[in-house]
Amino acid sequence: MKASVIIPCHNEGKRIIPIINEIKKSKLIREIIIVDDGSDLYTKKILDSIRGIRLITHEKNLGKSAAIRSGVFEARSNILLFLDSDITNFKTYHADAMLKEMADNNCDMILGEWERDMFFSKLIGFSTAYTGQRAVYKNKLIRNVEIFDFGDYLLEPAMNKIFLNKSKTGIVILGNVGQVFKIQKSGIIGFLKDVGMWISYVKFLGFREFTRQLSCARKLKYNSH
Repeated sequence: MKASVIIPCHNEGKRIIPIINEIKKSKLIREIIIVDDGSDLYTKKILDSIRGIRLITHEKNLGKSAAIRSGVFEARSNILLFLDSDITNFKTYHADAMLKEMADNNCDMILGEWERDMFFSKLIGFSTAYTGQRAVYKNKLIRNVEIFDFGDYLLEPAMNKIFLNKSKTGIVILGNVGQVFKIQKSGIIGFLKDVGMWISYVKFLGFREFTRQLSCARKLKYNSH
C-alpha cells in the first residue's frame, strides 16, 4: 500500500516547494497533504498555485499538533509519512528509504534523523527521538488520538510514549538533510522558543521518561549501523 505524506506548513512558502517536488517523484506515495496552518498571504498564494497536492486550510494558526491531526483524519492511506516544511536537502530517496525500512522490517514507526544537526543533539539522541520526520500507521494513531491534545510542541514526545521501545521502531539517517532552525528565522526569540520546547518535553514526560526516550533513540541509532 502506498503512503500519504502529511506536511504541516506555517509561513514556509519558499522552503516547502523543493520538498513537494521531491515527494512527487516517489512511486511509493499515494497523496501529498499540505496543511496550511494559518499562514501569511504570501505562503497561501504559493500553496494555492501548487498542483498535485491536497490542501487543507486552517484560518488561524492552531499549531503543529492540530495541523498533523487534520492531515491524519483526511489521509486515504493507512501508512503516513510526516515531514516538516522547513527541512533542507530532502530528496525522493529519503522518503523511499523510510517507507521501505518500515515495510521490510515490519516496523510500527520509523524515525528519520537529519544528518546535519547540532553535534550535541545527535550525541544524546535528541535528534533521533524528537524528529518530525517519521512514518507510522494511521489506524494505530487513531487508537491513541489523545496524543494530539497535549499541545504544539508535545506531539513527538507523546507519540514516543506509545511507540518507542513498546512497538517495533526503526531509524533511517537522512543523509545531508538539515533544518532551518528557529534562531535563523527569528533570532533570539527563535532560540528562546527552542529552549522552551526542550523544557516542555521534560515537564510533560518527567525526567525519567525523557531520559528513557533518549536512551531508546541512542540504542536504535547504534543498532542501525
